[in-house]
Amino acid sequence: MKNSSRNSTSRKAAKLKHPKPKRPFSDFPLGASSNGYWIKRINGTIFTFGRWGDVKNGKLIERPNGGDWESALKMYNAQKDARYANEIPEDTTGELTVGDLCNRFLSSKLLKLKSKGLTQRTFNELKQTTDRIIARFRSNRSVKNLKPIDFEHLRADIAETNGPVRLANEIQRVRSVFKYALDYALIDRAVTFGPEFKRPSKKVMRQNQNKKAKRFFEADEIKSLLDSASSQLRCMILLGVNCAYGNTDVANLKLTHINMETGWVDFP
Repeated sequence: MKNSSRNSTSRKAAKLKHPKPKRPFSDFPLGASSNGYWIKRINGTIFTFGRWGDVKNGKLIERPNGGDWESALKMYNAQKDARYANEIPEDTTGELTVGDLCNRFLSSKLLKLKSKGLTQRTFNELKQTTDRIIARFRSNRSVKNLKPIDFEHLRADIAETNGPVRLANEIQRVRSVFKYALDYALIDRAVTFGPEFKRPSKKVMRQNQNKKAKRFFEADEIKSLLDSASSQLRCMILLGVNCAYGNTDVANLKLTHINMETGWVDFP
């Protein structure tokens, strides 16, 4: 999983105006990313190990002491064995940061994805959620210092570009990230979201639903679709109309699920 600490501001700053620092010695294991992080690709996943630069007033400024490479190397050496073993490293700082939490959460979900307990689409949505959390709260922010006003602003960010349904889903995903911290004893008390960080009311959801055009095909429209469809698409349309199969259902359907002699489908 790519580390969630990248955000749009950092990416804009990346094209910048400050060259990336050189490796302090020839076999230094980390590379410098264009948005200010020391990074390492491990088992196909990019992890960050601190920053070499910070974005200030729209400019990427290198940190003192050659981008603080010694701290980055220390963090890498402390975590590398666990990372190469696809395990979550122990927290040695005693202070859970937003970036740490998001990395641990996504590492857990990545294991679930690999065991097919999670779909790629769901994982991608969770990744987008953690990206949003870090963009608003900052990677080095302590989780225990988050306040209800922080989540109120986060909700406003989400609502600015999303309708009620996506807003409700995103709020639930954000809550799941911080619930993970409590469930895995990374924090000793639940995060206080405050009274404003909640899903839109049922009234708002109904009003939004009523504004949408009806999603309904008349019989002549379906016949027109079938007449112009290929054989494969024709099957998909018929499965949707007659069996209420959605896109994922059709994509996962195999011939072994179908008994051609009886005409029955055994596909939970």
